[in-house]
Amino acid sequence: MIFLEVAQSGTSMVCIASMAGQMGSGLPSELERHLATAPRDELLEHDALKIYAADPHGPVQTYGLSIRGNLLRVQASAKA
Repeated sequence: MIFLEVAQSGTSMVCIASMAGQMGSGLPSELERHLATAPRDELLEHDALKIYAADPHGPVQTYGLSIRGNLLRVQASAKA
């Protein structure tokens, strides 16, 4: 995460996500754990993240998952 490169011990930060991050809740705990902790180069390597271009709901699913993933990664990396 980019903020880890510039933040020092004692830094405070507020992260704001769109409502899509909350509407994407209810994912299986295994997927949430993967989104929160997987290394960047392995982040997209999960079967549940295979969204097909022909699916008319694909763009909405992709957006919701990406926002939820960002929220989970920030929460997982926060010490407090």
